[in-house]
Amino acid sequence: MKKVELLAPAGSIEALEAAIMCGADAVYLGGNKFGARAFAANFNDEEMIKAVKYAHQYDVKVYVTVNTLIYDDEVNSFIDYITFLIKTGVDAFIIQDIGMANLLLKVFPNIELHASTQMHIHNIESLNRLQEMGVKRVVLPREYSVEKIKSLKKESDLEFEVFVHGALCVSYSGQCLMSYLIGGRSGNRGECAGSCRLPYKLVEVNDDKERIIDALGKYPLSTKDLYTLDSIDKIIDAGVNSLKIEGRMKRPEYVALVTTLYRKAIDAYYEGTKYQVKEQDIVDLKKMFNRGFTRGHILGDKGKLLMNPLRPNHMGVSIGKVTNISKNKITIKLTDDISIGDGIRVISNKDIGFTITKIYKNNEIVKSANKNDIVSFDFNNTVKIGDEVVKTTDIKLINHIKELYKNNNRKIELVGRFTAHNNQEITFSINDGTNTVTITSDVKASIALNNPTTKDIIIEKINKIGNTPYIFKNIDIDIDDNIFIPLTAINNIKRTAIDKLDDIKINKASNIITNSYDLKVPNVEQDKVLLKTKVRTLDQYQACIDHNVDIIYIESTELYNLVKDNNKVILCLSRVRKNKTNKNDNALVGDIGSVSNNTITDYSLNIANSYSVAFMHSLGATTVTLSYEIGKNNINRIMSNYFNQFNSKPNLEMIVYGRIEAMITEYCPLYTYIDKDNETCGLCKSKKKYYLRDRFNNDYLLTFNNCMMSIYDYKKLNLINDINFLIKSGIKNFRLNFIDENYEEATKVIKVFKEQIKIR
Repeated sequence: MKKVELLAPAGSIEALEAAIMCGADAVYLGGNKFGARAFAANFNDEEMIKAVKYAHQYDVKVYVTVNTLIYDDEVNSFIDYITFLIKTGVDAFIIQDIGMANLLLKVFPNIELHASTQMHIHNIESLNRLQEMGVKRVVLPREYSVEKIKSLKKESDLEFEVFVHGALCVSYSGQCLMSYLIGGRSGNRGECAGSCRLPYKLVEVNDDKERIIDALGKYPLSTKDLYTLDSIDKIIDAGVNSLKIEGRMKRPEYVALVTTLYRKAIDAYYEGTKYQVKEQDIVDLKKMFNRGFTRGHILGDKGKLLMNPLRPNHMGVSIGKVTNISKNKITIKLTDDISIGDGIRVISNKDIGFTITKIYKNNEIVKSANKNDIVSFDFNNTVKIGDEVVKTTDIKLINHIKELYKNNNRKIELVGRFTAHNNQEITFSINDGTNTVTITSDVKASIALNNPTTKDIIIEKINKIGNTPYIFKNIDIDIDDNIFIPLTAINNIKRTAIDKLDDIKINKASNIITNSYDLKVPNVEQDKVLLKTKVRTLDQYQACIDHNVDIIYIESTELYNLVKDNNKVILCLSRVRKNKTNKNDNALVGDIGSVSNNTITDYSLNIANSYSVAFMHSLGATTVTLSYEIGKNNINRIMSNYFNQFNSKPNLEMIVYGRIEAMITEYCPLYTYIDKDNETCGLCKSKKKYYLRDRFNNDYLLTFNNCMMSIYDYKKLNLINDINFLIKSGIKNFRLNFIDENYEEATKVIKVFKEQIKIR
């Protein structure tokens, strides 16, 4: 039976060492290019080489994240970087960009690709499409339950990787534009600013009357951290291949602790027992970092069980409450031990955090204090009696965990065979379960004149292998009686064998096999410039009909069934489409599994380069909608590079007006904070409108569909001033997205854009 893989994060060299020493089977890390954690320490080229060699010495695989969208002017650099990583011996690449995935699989036929969660692979059709391409593994959405994973596994041969611990995205990963819209920092380009961790008010509007919903805190989009340690058996039984710990931005001690505990749980599973999580395990995890813990969608948590609206940062653990305030000091009765060097925070009107430099107990300065002790700290800020005090850093725990990975306790078991016969060269073979090394010495054994070399002496010498990753499980000795072997010869042959084994393991860089990039694309060139709309209401539809819009995409199935006989109407499929549906020709589709003949691809496929455009056309898409994040310069590059590659022009669509969908999520604040009984609420079907209001009083419209929520940007996209440039660049399809516009508003927008397009 092949055991499930424990995959740990490595945001730095020290975190990598911590993960490996504490039991990771594989690590994932980013280089200094094209990774979705641009603000992690990451690895430069020299560090990457060192990291891969170190990991391979311990039989640990290395997966490199190259999971950002790639623009055309970056493709050559991207290929060069992938080539360097292949030569370095990287085991697999985690990738988001669908065009780059197709390119790599064609150019490097022996490469191993894992589809990032940002690729938004969430149905069997998408899994099948990736398998056809040659992708080996997919990182499933965090929204999937063990039951859903189990059912998908029955239908797919792809490897499944799932997150089991750490920070959660409230949005479907790869489908979040919030950071980009708010601050220009794209999550799809590795620069997520964590907009879901910012404060918002939940606003209900009913007949122009407004009320603020009590969301039990200022942070209604902030999730708790995922914790599945006590249910690892259920997740393994679902058929997953890899259990992933989130945390490339976390300190090495965090990586070490989490990896250690999940290693124990996995090992217990294969030993036929269930890991009994100790209360101290949970306390230690909370001390290291937590926003509160949730079992996540994977184990059925939702609503209040999923979210932490109180604070978006480290919660720490409570160590007591303020019992007295005197000049420049506060006093608390401890509910946990503390030491000099611990970090603590007083939860008051304004949280105040600091590192303990002095502890006063019974009017004396002490280095540490225990639970139930009454102690004081120097403190110059305003707090109240009764304010909670939490520990955010436990220096003793950190120092203890450092010992776990600094002592190099991880060992690879070897089996050895030592052979020596009179007047013959001695030989020594070692095997690590995968590789066998045999060394023959130029030194010959001889008959002993005085003190013969015994088996015990040989075993003792061979077992002395110092600070290496190895330990001998068994050594078979085959020698003549009364034989003499120089001790230096034993040491030399042992050292040579170990060095050769090391060399095999750490220098197993792949041979680079390359093919030419070959992709057949149909002729999709379009002469006429078309104005298109996407509508949600009958009023919006009627405005489009009355003013002769060329194509009308319809999101609502109910509305579509009402007007589908109009040849201008095209169905828009949901971009989160978990269940199988019939192939829809001439539909607007938002996931890779739905792309087929005569479909139009939507912006949610994150198309940002000519290779992705070409791949969509090769699958049968007649029109490809570009990502919102594309810049004007990138449009020209897409056009020119596409023509140079395929001697034809693509058929591109751009959204030029409307509220941008910033996020789609299975978390519903109406269910969480309004439906107090947590029954099927149906609140989204009322005439009330709901918004999230940010700290600058901007209102983000919320819409709901099948218990999924979409958040729309407070401002509307309007590229009317760019129409001339876009047409000259070769864009032939312009779309207006109507969300909450009435008939009059939709009419006004249509007229403005029709006039602009006609003039040009």
